[in-house]
Amino acid sequence: MIDVITAFLAAEGVPALLLLYRIRQSGLSGSEGVTAALMSIGPGGALGGLVGLALIQLAMIPLVMCLFLVYFHWAYRRAFNSCDATCDAVEEITALPLSALMRYLIMRHVTHEFMRHTRARAIARKKRDGLMR
Repeated sequence: MIDVITAFLAAEGVPALLLLYRIRQSGLSGSEGVTAALMSIGPGGALGGLVGLALIQLAMIPLVMCLFLVYFHWAYRRAFNSCDATCDAVEEITALPLSALMRYLIMRHVTHEFMRHTRARAIARKKRDGLMR
């Protein structure tokens, strides 16, 4: 569940930081600063700025989920490439505090990578033993 929590925190935090940054850039304070910041974020004045912040918020959730998936795929790929014995990745992945969907996606990627790595090792072994050209 940590992936879901991080995604929602990023979805709330990034638009808020953008709004605070724009308020500081405007040099105004109070409602004038908020209105000027919203007008600078999106087209169509302050209403467009609110819509722009909502779109940024909606885009952050899948982005963070994809970053989690890329990170774990990279980490387990590196583990498979560095070890000779079979890594016990299945137990590690099931123990991760992630959502069921994220665990499934990571497991699918890791399984695919493990199968590719195992096939490549078997081909290299056959070539070394002279069974393949």
